[in-house]
Amino acid sequence: MKKTQLILGALCFLVAIFLYQKYRIAPDVRFEKLQLEDINGKSYTLDSFGDKHIFINIYASWCGPCIKEMPSVSRAAKIMEDDYVFLVVSDEDWKLTQRFLKHKGFHLLQMNKSREEIGVHTIPTSYVLNKDKEVIYNNVGEKEWDDPENIALLKSLLNE
Repeated sequence: MKKTQLILGALCFLVAIFLYQKYRIAPDVRFEKLQLEDINGKSYTLDSFGDKHIFINIYASWCGPCIKEMPSVSRAAKIMEDDYVFLVVSDEDWKLTQRFLKHKGFHLLQMNKSREEIGVHTIPTSYVLNKDKEVIYNNVGEKEWDDPENIALLKSLLNE
């Protein structure tokens, strides 16, 4: 009986670790291979945005936390516009993403791959890339990006 409980406990622990890593830790994404497109059909790569740092927010139009987070992403984009390019990306059809077009200050783009293909299973998920297009910060879940503490974080990442 004790051996069975121990095995069951170890199995539960391993499943918990797997689920945490899959859904609460931002995966390593190879953004340099990602093709992006705007609503007018213009294609972009990360090199299209020059030598600024890049903030990438991956969202879905049906995602409550994404919808709640979007105004703060928009405000942070305005605050940090001299140093960052803010990209808000989805794998959804443009018709589903129309509600996000009202937010100003970022580029709304569509990915050529699904979130699952690039390994993102939890949204919103955000990444900060340095001038060399290397991921230097990531966050899984909703965040108030225009909060002074988060703006200070974004400013501190400019040195990386």
